Amino acid sequence: MAQSKNALLKGASGKIGDIVTFERDGTQVIREYVVPNDPKTPAQLAQRMKCEVANKGLSPLKIEIKRGHIGNSKAYRSAISTAMKNCIVGEYPNLSLVYSLIQIAEGKLQLPQNISVDIDKSNNRVNLNWISDLEFQDKPGRPDDKLNVVYFNEKFSVAKLLFSAPKRSDSKACFSLPDNWEISDTHIWVYMTSYSLSHNSDSLYFKL
Repeated sequence: MAQSKNALLKGASGKIGDIVTFERDGTQVIREYVVPNDPKTPAQLAQRMKCEVANKGLSPLKIEIKRGHIGNSKAYRSAISTAMKNCIVGEYPNLSLVYSLIQIAEGKLQLPQNISVDIDKSNNRVNLNWISDLEFQDKPGRPDDKLNVVYFNEKFSVAKLLFSAPKRSDSKACFSLPDNWEISDTHIWVYMTSYSLSHNSDSLYFKL
């Protein structure tokens, strides 16, 4: 095994020709590719399926996860790893991803108090309400922080971000789901972004 100082390999990960390169403790490592032994034990098959379930479930949310973790270039890879460990339930081969355990965003900015989400089923219109007053003195926050809303349809594997983000001081917001979206297939996360775009809050999950 060798450490690489080749600028062309910096940041690379995976198989390249006859070598495999990856990062370990901040150092790029390269080694000769060896065809892996593949006995396909039940444990291995279960682990592979966990990887497939995590990747399939989170791939539509990749952009939103990256956006929600400011300054963390490895946020999506970390989300996949966390999902495989903590967010998949069931026994092989009946495994499923629990979206309520997925952290879309992370940060020290404070969330609004008492956020509520409800829907008018007659027109698929989602209504959000919250208390705009800042609750914690030891956590950053301003009235002009933006509330981000990520809504995701599991059936169609489509994720959207509310285009016109309301301010913390607005105390309410509303938007319409696409006409062909069923409420039962929809997941929603909300989180705050600072006025300077330099900080986020943790995300909060809602199931309609």
